[in-house]
Amino acid sequence: MKSASVLVIDDEENLRKLLSRVIELGGCNVLSGAAAKTACDYFKKENITAVISDVRLPDINGDDLVSTNQKRFYCSHRLHHDRISSD
Repeated sequence: MKSASVLVIDDEENLRKLLSRVIELGGCNVLSGAAAKTACDYFKKENITAVISDVRLPDINGDDLVSTNQKRFYCSHRLHHDRISSD
């Protein structure tokens, strides 16, 4: 059986790497990038099963990214995460 391909888009490198590693340990193929442009490039050439995206990306709102490209991947549910700070 072919594993799912999950796209992780977040401009915070450490969070992107952590999410990618956890998803890989779960048996999924992970594609990742720091900006919506990277996601759009993956959408054109890869079969994406699900997307995990930061809402605040440098080049476009993450919700807009997902909404615009929703037909290109299997999972259509949204889970929002917000930055956690120690302030």
